Amino acid sequence: MLRYSAVIIAALLVAPQLLAWTPPERVDRRPDGYHASSPAVAVDPSGGVHVVWTETPASGFKDKIMYARKLGDTWSVPAFISRDSGDIRAPRIISDTAGQLMVVWSEEGTARVRYVRQLGDTWSVPKLAFANNGILPRLVRDSHDQIHMLFEEFTGHGGIWYSYYLSEADSWVTPRAIASASQPLGFSDLAVDRQDRLHAVWQDWNSYGLGYCRKDSSGWSAPVALPDPSPGSQSCDPNLAVDSLGLTHVVWQERWGGYYEYYSRFTGDSWTTPYGLCGQDGGMPVVEPDDRGHMLVVWGWDDGLKFVVQTDTGWTDPDLITGVSAEPYQMVRGRTRLHLVWGEVPWTIGYSEHSSQGACEEPLTPSANPAVRVSSLGARIRVSVTTAGAGLVGIKVLDASGKVLSAMTRNVAQSGTHEFFVGDSMPVGVYFCRVSVGTTHQTFKAVLIR
Repeated sequence: MLRYSAVIIAALLVAPQLLAWTPPERVDRRPDGYHASSPAVAVDPSGGVHVVWTETPASGFKDKIMYARKLGDTWSVPAFISRDSGDIRAPRIISDTAGQLMVVWSEEGTARVRYVRQLGDTWSVPKLAFANNGILPRLVRDSHDQIHMLFEEFTGHGGIWYSYYLSEADSWVTPRAIASASQPLGFSDLAVDRQDRLHAVWQDWNSYGLGYCRKDSSGWSAPVALPDPSPGSQSCDPNLAVDSLGLTHVVWQERWGGYYEYYSRFTGDSWTTPYGLCGQDGGMPVVEPDDRGHMLVVWGWDDGLKFVVQTDTGWTDPDLITGVSAEPYQMVRGRTRLHLVWGEVPWTIGYSEHSSQGACEEPLTPSANPAVRVSSLGARIRVSVTTAGAGLVGIKVLDASGKVLSAMTRNVAQSGTHEFFVGDSMPVGVYFCRVSVGTTHQTFKAVLIR
């Protein structure tokens, strides 16, 4: 006898043609003679949006770290939070579950990582994070409110290093190296999945390729190389994201007779063949799943800031967010939206947010939490959906790599309980069943056992 067990995981369906970005907003208020660059963004648990960036006089390196938060349709007056000036770069900001903010940055000249914490309406005095030399810090927070940092050590050949924050002591643990090579490693990125596993990616100047490793309860894995679409050329500026199924996605710039954006996904035991996202020159890309689970990639060039979205049949054609010359720096997902910040010519900070909510063409009027049950009948998955109105119900079955094995859409004519059968004659294994009921979307894990 075949049986299925089901556990709700996340909400994941989208109609790509209805994706929308809000009109670009300017965040900074830099004075004349200053450059604003290198922005980063964080979203707190209440949905508040916070941005930091570097502000530099055009004639020198007396940089400042500036901070602003979104206030309805405008932005707060920027605050100077680094309290000193120097060759300061690459700020990053993060919020804990209580909504308290932390900002880290690196001092390029001395290669030191410093940080400040928000203290009510003010900020703490900047502190040195640790004795190691480091640049380009990256931050993530796991489900236990632990903040993790990845950075590059700026001595000798350098390497990729990891540390985490001890809130009760207001200090960082002694860093440890997770990757090293005969040539420098750099331009790293860090992400965390729903199981609190950490994922790291970086650029390898020795092989001109990209490296990756993962940390779980047993520690950091050995580094592996991502597939290289053009050996001998430079794979640069990687950016990674993890979706709700725990799959790792990486985008980067490939420099080979031009500047092109590439994408690959880790399917559990190997990386997919790199896919070229656009045949035109483009800058540093960033990637993040939208609020329905589809991967969205943004990059910039002289002709504007562009994005593409991954669908069940491929990628959409590139579309514009803004037509001015710009470079994206960070994209993060809040509760229902993506938040993007970029540096714009001439030396200003831009922001936009994206939402795909309301993507169902014929929305139902369901109960607050429509009942969905996943079970089995023979070798098929049976999905029972109870609705409070007429409209569309969508069902997809995916394997553990995210490949769609079966899909169906049905228009129900009335309220009540409706049964659907999908996934004929599937072998024993783990599957994911995505169910769309109006504007409510749920994903179930189905384990087929004998």
